[in-house]
Amino acid sequence: MTLVQQANPGYGRAFNQLWQQWCARHGVPPLVAVLNTDLSWAPGSLESLLAWLEHHPDVTAATPQLRLPDGQRQFLCKRNPTLLALISRRFIPRRLKPRRLRRYDRWFTMRDHSYDQVFRSTYLSGCCLLMRGSAVERIGGFDPRFFLYFEDADITRRLAAHGPTVNLPIATVWHHWGRGSYTNWRLTLVNLHSAWLYFRKWGLQWW
Repeated sequence: MTLVQQANPGYGRAFNQLWQQWCARHGVPPLVAVLNTDLSWAPGSLESLLAWLEHHPDVTAATPQLRLPDGQRQFLCKRNPTLLALISRRFIPRRLKPRRLRRYDRWFTMRDHSYDQVFRSTYLSGCCLLMRGSAVERIGGFDPRFFLYFEDADITRRLAAHGPTVNLPIATVWHHWGRGSYTNWRLTLVNLHSAWLYFRKWGLQWW
């Protein structure tokens, strides 16, 4: 199914529109994925992920192992957003960070866990997110107030209330990462607005 838009409605809202049309015609699917266009799949990766999720029906969402084109692993599972994490990761260059703040960044991105193992995270990356269809239907999809950024933090947190949301390293996906909000000031403003919406909804956590 293809949904043609005259204007960009935003990441989550576009998903919701397509989701509603699909469910109206075909019913709620067992699984659904939201995927960036900058992904490359290793052979058999998607099949492995779907098979694992089929055998773990309690899991409501999962993100596979993500790597950059040079093979470097991405650590994209995170703890719930905090103001300190936003400031540190968005505005402070690594070379200027004190050791304590670098340790905090590692903790926030769950580097205290082995990314070679399945573990729970309440903030999975929306660049490659597989979700249980029944859970998506239960929570009503993405919160349409998030145009871009933090929509993944919000939906993972809501899905986690209905079952585990996990890092799932049984398959590799290559991510040609743009990091637009780090180089484009307009996207930075969108990111900050989404952060404000998130903290307004869930409460401000300082660190």
